[in-house]
Amino acid sequence: MRNIRCDEILNRNDFLKLSLLDFEEQVKRYCINKMTEYENEPSKIDTLKSYPEKKYEIFKLLFEDENSKIFILDTDLINYEDDLNERELYYSRIIAKRICDNMKILHEDAIIGIPETEFEYKEDIENIKSKIEELKELDENEYNLDRFAHNALKDTNLFDEIEEFKNEVSQENEKLKEQLKVSEKKILNLSNKLRISLETIEKTRDNLQLHTTSRFEKIMKYVKEKTKKNPPT
Repeated sequence: MRNIRCDEILNRNDFLKLSLLDFEEQVKRYCINKMTEYENEPSKIDTLKSYPEKKYEIFKLLFEDENSKIFILDTDLINYEDDLNERELYYSRIIAKRICDNMKILHEDAIIGIPETEFEYKEDIENIKSKIEELKELDENEYNLDRFAHNALKDTNLFDEIEEFKNEVSQENEKLKEQLKVSEKKILNLSNKLRISLETIEKTRDNLQLHTTSRFEKIMKYVKEKTKKNPPT
């Protein structure tokens, strides 16, 4: 596992307004955010279209305070300046992420490098190291299997057939979207008509209520006047 500097991840000239400490923090957050994307594998069909490559590197990111953090990134996201032969590359990004997580436990949690700690957690350390080796072997097996699968499939029409099927599904989805738009428009028109009808009914009710109230008020006025002229005895 090689050591790399922060400016091999992000260009320092793009962050001149940040202090060195803030820039390092920016790089750290960038790596953490990218690593969250590696919890899911890309489509196997898309992966097999081109010849399989090991393109995920696990490395130690160096900081000015002499601490280091272990990360994994796609090689396309790293500005390589040193000898490429020193890279520790993996094929499956989800397996590489698991390896990286276990390496963090060993090195960042200070289990490795302190004699007292190494003695106390000797069994745990051996279990983690064993897990890392198993994951590395699994990654190598997946790499070899996918290389074999790519070579077996590259001269067939399978990829073209899958692409054609995906296009048909996409076109069908577009048709469904158009049908949905038409249905939504019909529902909207119907809703507007219903709203207008309800407003008309409500207005008519109001008018009827006003007329009724007016006649009632006339009757009450007549009764009051009669009562004044002929008070009850």
